[in-house]
Amino acid sequence: MKKRELCGIYFRVKRDGKYENICFTDMTEEEQKRAIYDFSPESLRNMCMVLAAVFTVVSTIIYLTSAYRTCPAFRYLLWKRTVWYKMLFDYQIYFLRYLLLSSRQ
Repeated sequence: MKKRELCGIYFRVKRDGKYENICFTDMTEEEQKRAIYDFSPESLRNMCMVLAAVFTVVSTIIYLTSAYRTCPAFRYLLWKRTVWYKMLFDYQIYFLRYLLLSSRQ
């Protein structure tokens, strides 16, 4: 099974005779059941909130990816934004170099 480490909730799980830190979303169903068996109701609520946030992020990424593929206008706006950020980043780098060089004199 490929480790995706989506949720950031880790448990110590014994696999192949060795203990590993495994993300909850990467566990088998059996391991997940064992991991949450003794959880308090508050712990389960917190875990559900984290998993809901992960689901929201993943679904947003899927939506943006599909919009990027199907909508030329959306693709152009993302490209334009990326170019603008790159220009801003380059400007910041040049400005920092200028400050460093001028402080040496």
